[in-house]
This record gives sequence, C-alpha cells and structure tokens, in this order.
Amino acid sequence: MGIDALKLDDYIKDCLILKARLENDFKTSYEKLLCSTIDIKFTELNKKIEPFKTFNDANRKIEEAGAHLCVIEKDILQFAGLDAEKTENLFKPIKESVEKIIKNFQKGLAIINTETVRLFKEISECSPGDGKSFQDLVLEFFDVIFIDEINRYRYGEEEPKELKKREFKILKRLDGFYTKCDSFDAKQRIGFEFQGLIIECKNKRPDINDLMQCFKYTLYFQDTELSKVPLTLLVGRDSPRENSSIWEINRKIFDKSIANETRLILILDRKDLGEMKENKVKGRDSAMVIKDKVKKFSS
Repeated sequence: MGIDALKLDDYIKDCLILKARLENDFKTSYEKLLCSTIDIKFTELNKKIEPFKTFNDANRKIEEAGAHLCVIEKDILQFAGLDAEKTENLFKPIKESVEKIIKNFQKGLAIINTETVRLFKEISECSPGDGKSFQDLVLEFFDVIFIDEINRYRYGEEEPKELKKREFKILKRLDGFYTKCDSFDAKQRIGFEFQGLIIECKNKRPDINDLMQCFKYTLYFQDTELSKVPLTLLVGRDSPRENSSIWEINRKIFDKSIANETRLILILDRKDLGEMKENKVKGRDSAMVIKDKVKKFSS
C-alpha cells in the first residue's frame, strides 16, 4: 500500500464535516436550554474531539470522549430541571454526533493498523544483509505509525528553509530525517524534547562505528534552527550484547553535553518495533516504547 495511500484525505474531510455537525447539534440543544455559556461548554467538548485528528493512543481518546459525554448528559439534566425525557431528546443528537466521529476515527485507524502489521511482518522477514530493503521498510514503518505527527524529508523535495547549505548536504546522507509536528508533544509522549528526528537503519547488530556515525550526524545540526537537539534512533536488526562497549560509549555521549545540548541516541531492534506495532493495533501509544527507553537510559 505505502504511505502515499495513507494520506487519509477523505478522513480529514469527513472529520471537518462531522465536527461541524457536532457543533451545530451541541449549540442547538444548549440554546433550547437557554444556556449563556454555550461557546465555553463546546470548547471543553472540542478539547476531546481535536485529538482524533491523529491516530496515537486510540483507547485513551475514545475513553475520554465517552467520559465527557457523561458530563454533558448530567449538565443537560440539570439545565432541564431533572426532566429525563427532555434530557434524552436534547442529549441524543450530541451523543450520536460524537459516536459518528469515533466511528470515522476507528475506520481510519483500521487502515493504518493493517499497514503497520504488514510493514512489521516484512521487516521481520527481511534477509540479513539486505540493508536497503530494511532501511526502506523501517522508515515507512515510522511514517505510518506516527502519521501526521512527524514528517520525513524526502530527497528531491524543496530544501527546508531553516537549513544552511552545509546542513542540507548532510541531510542527504541520513537514512531518515523527520521534523516534529505540533500535534506531537515530545516532552509528554517520550520524555525528551526535540524538533528533529534522525533515524539510522542497520540490518545487523549495530556496533561502535554505527554509534559514532550517528554521533557525528548530531554535530552537524548543532547550530541549526531546524533541530537544535536532535533525537537519534539507531534501528538495528538485533540489539548489541549487554556487555558490549557500545552501551558504555553511548552513555558517555549522553552524559557529556556539547554546546549545552544533550545528544540522545537510542538503540532499537526488531523486538522494539514489534512492541510499537502491538501498542498501535491494541489502541495504546506506540511512543511509550521509546519513552521507556528514554526513562531507562536517563535514570
């Protein structure tokens, strides 16, 4: 299928239509109750609806939207003078509008989950030594699993305005370089603030040379507005052995601040990607896998 088939333009259009209907249903019901704070109340509901623009942590979003519907129902009941029949008639359109938004969200999520499972299967089955196929699959996996939350720069596209010519040349050397969207709260989601994300792929067990390659890449972005503190993911076929020196050197890189910037290089393997896939299809946040590694590494 590929990322191009997952732009989900129809989903976004449906979101806008359904959200407009919800606003109309909400305000119509509250106007009949002669409520003077309709806009404030809808703003509170909208805070639970806006997150459906992206597809992370699905269970939490659905649960929070459902919980807020209960708040609205009780609110209408009070305004209706505890009239159960009137409450039901005014609350029903709002409830149905929210349920349609959730149903549309689940439809889009199903497309993404199917693609996530396919990509992980192909990553797992990728032959050792086939570096190009492994790289393409891993980057596409991140494209899909964090769709509309991080954007990958693709060669041949217009040069990012924030980059100087020197940094633009380096950009071409990276396996994958992403910029973070506003919808991705890095501090909250993974516990480490960043604007740019570097992904380096190795269809083998990474070694010290691979680690130092990643470290060198981070230095190129030191004085760049695009990514003052890049997060780097070194994604390998398997993780280095626990007693190998790569872990000690990586710790020293993290502990030694350069130009007041922290270099965080996390090593992921196919098992980690499998956990991210499982989180996605089960409605949890895939970023938790990275967050757990950040927490363990920085403790």
